[in-house]
Amino acid sequence: MQVDEVLHVGDSASADGGAGALGIDTAWINREGRQAPTGCKPAFTASSLHGLWSQLRLS
Repeated sequence: MQVDEVLHVGDSASADGGAGALGIDTAWINREGRQAPTGCKPAFTASSLHGLWSQLRLS
């Protein structure tokens, strides 16, 4: 599997940054509507898994 075939999904924008540092796209499930930490740039942000699935056109 190549890094462009992987999506890391997590609910902690700051803790999930390690995947991004490896070149893996990240998706932040932001259930509380928090502000993203400075420097945090997930490829996708959604308030729920269903919302992420809609963005990825998996629903």
